[in-house]
Amino acid sequence: MALILAGVVTGGNPGRSFKDGWYWLTKQYVAVTPVVAAVDPTAVVQGSDPARLVDGTVKEFTMNWAPGSVAACGPAPGTSWMTLSITSTRVRRIVVYPGLDRENPKRAMQPLPKSIAISFDGGPCRLLGLSTSPGPVDIDIDSGEAVSQVRVGIAEAYPVGQDAEQAISITEIVLKKYPD
Repeated sequence: MALILAGVVTGGNPGRSFKDGWYWLTKQYVAVTPVVAAVDPTAVVQGSDPARLVDGTVKEFTMNWAPGSVAACGPAPGTSWMTLSITSTRVRRIVVYPGLDRENPKRAMQPLPKSIAISFDGGPCRLLGLSTSPGPVDIDIDSGEAVSQVRVGIAEAYPVGQDAEQAISITEIVLKKYPD
């Protein structure tokens, strides 16, 4: 009876469950690669490239932003889902560098993302808050199973002054998993 219960609790793979528990306890993650980013072109500021979201540099990705835009869960009006396509993988953490890079002198002139929406393979939307830190912001979120698409949307921004740019940026998004 105990063996059957252990099999049910571990999903029939006690070795994998033990390793996953160890990685969670010791906070061991590795980056998911390769990642391909796509965004509805009508939301993108001219000259910005969605590939910047996942290229490992401080070259920011920028979308149009209307002051006061808010979405219950999903991208705010005028923006778009940032769709990250990957080889089927169970995602355990998402690292976000919100806003322009800390060294960019325009950082204070642009609204900063306050909350983002996340959806795995088109499933339910989860709304998560971000700080005003230039990053990284670690979001421990488990896709629950292997997925091939992660969608991220900026749902709300921190308010800024009247002279703020009508654009919003993310410097980088890193998807993480447990080591294989």
